[in-house]
Amino acid sequence: MAQKKHYSWLINPANGDYLIDKGNPIRDESLQFPVYVRLKVKKDSWMYASSSDYGSNYSTVKKRISITQSLLRSIGTRALQPIIDDGRALEIDFSVVTSNRNLEEQLCTVIDNDSNIVSFELSSVGL
Repeated sequence: MAQKKHYSWLINPANGDYLIDKGNPIRDESLQFPVYVRLKVKKDSWMYASSSDYGSNYSTVKKRISITQSLLRSIGTRALQPIIDDGRALEIDFSVVTSNRNLEEQLCTVIDNDSNIVSFELSSVGL
């Protein structure tokens, strides 16, 4: 049985704005938007989904004295696991490119259920 496609809109991961063509958001079948939402939104606070499957715990990082790359990677990996669990992705590789208290850049590579590979960089996730 074929996997149901999930449609969303293309976004610019650097600033979170929708990409627009002739005044309309560009429709997208990739997993970029679901990944973006799960990383950028505070866990349990996205108004469109009350489920705890949405969002990340990056807001808790601000309260820590020491921030390690392994902590950031762990939070990101947990936030993205539901995309694999629901069958939309076969694999997600998540890595922290740079991090400090004021800026963090993360690279996310997603292999969707059609074996398409999409990589994108997210800036200032959660911090």
